[in-house]
Amino acid sequence: MNAMKKYSYEYEENAKVAMRSRSRNRSRRYEPRHCDSRRSRTRSRSCSRSRDLRRDRDRDRRDSRELSHNFHIDGQPGSLPPDMRGRFNPPGSGLYFDNFPREPNQRQLKSNHKDHGGGSRERSSRSGGQMKRRSRSPSRSRSYKQMHRGSRRSKTRSRSRSRSRDRRRDHDMNRSYRGDRRERSRNCRGDRRGPPGYGGPPPDFRGGFDPHVSGLDFDNFPRQSNRPSVYGGAPSDFRGRFDPHSSGLYNFPEQPNRLNHKNYIRLPFDRCSNVEDVLQLAMNHMDNLSADQTAAMWPFIVRLISKDQRCKQNRSQLEQIIRSVLQHTTNSFIRCNSKDLSTITLSSAKIVRSIREANQRRRANIYHQAFDSVFQESTFHELAKATNANVRYFDARCLSNTAYAYALWGYDPTIDGQSLLAAIAEKSIECIHLFKPQELSNVVWAYATLNIHHPALFKKLGDAIVAMDDLKSFNPQNLANTVWAYATANAKHPALFKKVGDEIAKLDYLKSFKPQAISNIFWAYATANVQHPALFKKVSDEIVVMHDLKLFNPQNLANTVWAYASANVHQSDLFNKVGDEIVAMDDLTSFNPQNLSNIVWAYATANMHHPALFMKIGDVIAAMDDLASFIPQNFANTVWAYATAKIQHPALFKKVGDEIVAMDNLTSFTPQELANTIWAYATADVQHPGLFKKVADEIAAMDDWEPFDPQAIANVVWAYATANVHHPDLFKKVGDEIAAMSC
Repeated sequence: MNAMKKYSYEYEENAKVAMRSRSRNRSRRYEPRHCDSRRSRTRSRSCSRSRDLRRDRDRDRRDSRELSHNFHIDGQPGSLPPDMRGRFNPPGSGLYFDNFPREPNQRQLKSNHKDHGGGSRERSSRSGGQMKRRSRSPSRSRSYKQMHRGSRRSKTRSRSRSRSRDRRRDHDMNRSYRGDRRERSRNCRGDRRGPPGYGGPPPDFRGGFDPHVSGLDFDNFPRQSNRPSVYGGAPSDFRGRFDPHSSGLYNFPEQPNRLNHKNYIRLPFDRCSNVEDVLQLAMNHMDNLSADQTAAMWPFIVRLISKDQRCKQNRSQLEQIIRSVLQHTTNSFIRCNSKDLSTITLSSAKIVRSIREANQRRRANIYHQAFDSVFQESTFHELAKATNANVRYFDARCLSNTAYAYALWGYDPTIDGQSLLAAIAEKSIECIHLFKPQELSNVVWAYATLNIHHPALFKKLGDAIVAMDDLKSFNPQNLANTVWAYATANAKHPALFKKVGDEIAKLDYLKSFKPQAISNIFWAYATANVQHPALFKKVSDEIVVMHDLKLFNPQNLANTVWAYASANVHQSDLFNKVGDEIVAMDDLTSFNPQNLSNIVWAYATANMHHPALFMKIGDVIAAMDDLASFIPQNFANTVWAYATAKIQHPALFKKVGDEIVAMDNLTSFTPQELANTIWAYATADVQHPGLFKKVADEIAAMDDWEPFDPQAIANVVWAYATANVHHPDLFKKVGDEIAAMSC
């Protein structure tokens, strides 16, 4: 009963506090905003004084009302005075809600007797306290103003402090009211469905009811279940929430709850300084490590694994700790939701990439070595199975991160005969409108990197990008990865390339574009055979005005000039800038064979004359110990470029010819590469009998001449005739094949 009285009174008072707060907020909305004039400042102070007076008046009314409920009449605490609020307690019936008796508040009674000296309680409670408060507030305000009357800055500070106090008070009142409202909603949310006769609230419910009339105990209030017991009903601790899994009512799919661990804790992984600390922290709390904390651990390992820090454990001990943590992670897959699974997948892929890069640079530390020996394909397969089982819950970000992770791995898992990336593609098509620019570019990049052909996905993603009003939300890396992916996957989408090209061409400057992004964009347009003169001119002008090209690595330089030559866009200033930059370098050891052959091929194709560049690259190739790193295409393109540009470099031709002759066979050469190589030696008037004999024997021994096109056949016989090299078997073979074609 006491709980019910307290609950009813608090609800009524909090509702009035909230009403006063809303009224106060409305009055603030119309306060003068421009306090530059003296009249505005005076009006602001008047409003502040009015608010203070209204606040004191409401507070006095509340105090007097509370004291009137706590009177002692005839020595009986809690009796209801006859004239209270115009109502009385009818004998033999239940009490009215508004006249519900309250227990006396001893603290307020003592303070009341002390302040008013035992006079009339009604007069002291209704008038004395109010008069004292009203008399105290204006005097305090006047004294405060007199204290700070001399300084304009002091008056401004006074008003600011007053408003700050008002805001803090209103904030505390509103927060208290919201807390009480949530508590009441939590306790009564399930009751409003039932009829009034079954314990539900009466029609004029004001936050409480009389438990004596209904005969119900409020704390153990029974909840009504509107469903038959065969459906499971509501649990006994039902407070407006319903768990379909515990009741068995529904069978719709639901994500695993990652916060259901009874000893859930949050570990401070961000305070760890190395991988060993992260692993040891996880080991110490393995029993209480929840699913989301397990997933949150792996990004910290990715962040710290490349730091070359000493490990207190030896390698075997470290590997044992990693196995334990990895086993716990595998066991937690069943409790992970989509975000946790995508986080673990992406972090594992980044660890694998870090291990590969460290091994290539020969800078692998103890952590790289330990993870490299512990990571097994079976772990990745279990992760793929868990992902495949929950892929229907994945949102756009999780789909993008998962596809990107498997592209970093270079691994397309197959689960029950179906590709996981195919399932991700189908889910991505369903929610294509939810993808952000970063997620769009990551998805197409992943499928292009894994060489997975999915025309429907590429078409949907391309249409979504073209349908955008503009591409301002795409950063340069997103644009570069998108067009690179479409060119690599050979996915035709002219509207997409035009949209991206127009967006870049209309930019004022391209300082935000890194050299890697620029070279990838050019390579994509040249590979896809898409013409966009405005884009090529815009980027060419940007490169030419640069002070130097030190930010461009060899791959960027080679791809840029190769793209311009392939697109048949002749920008002499750009070619001269790149050629001078390469010639000015001390050495070209950072250039791989592909870069060297592409550069000379581009200059020869674009008919750009730069003898110094050709001589420097020729000297570098001729000075190499061997050309084992050159592929047949590099050989053919290099000698073809020197012959086309009419650059004489006998040492280069001799080096390449000797390397080809030393090969066991020429099956790795395509007919086009063989024809171009022989044509280059004949055009450059370079004699190499061993090379001519080796190539002629290879062509004469071929059974299938279908790969040879007429131009290649003509170039071969022309080269042998021009070089004055006699090989009857070759000419007989060519004649027979031509005769067979004519028949």
